[in-house]
Amino acid sequence: MRRVGIIGGVVVAAFLFSATGAAAGPWEDGMAAYNRGDYLPAIHLFRPLAAQGNAKAQSVMGVMYRKGEGVAKSPMRAFMWFSLAARRGDARAKAGLREASKA
Repeated sequence: MRRVGIIGGVVVAAFLFSATGAAAGPWEDGMAAYNRGDYLPAIHLFRPLAAQGNAKAQSVMGVMYRKGEGVAKSPMRAFMWFSLAARRGDARAKAGLREASKA
């Protein structure tokens, strides 16, 4: 009976270690793509996060629309994304909002 408990513990530990080591989420994948300059995959990963209310993703979407990275340059959409992120307390979005309102 003790042997079954030990084997079960080893299996659970192996599962936990394997599950936490290699899995990157959409945010990490999006940032990796963005930093490589692969803006289309990045926008496809950030857009659903931003739509779900992720302030960091909303802020990045604002930057991408302001600069025209992977999307058509649109000060109006940049302002919209920065506004949503700023309402959620994102400091970078607040700075982007100030910059966007000057233009």
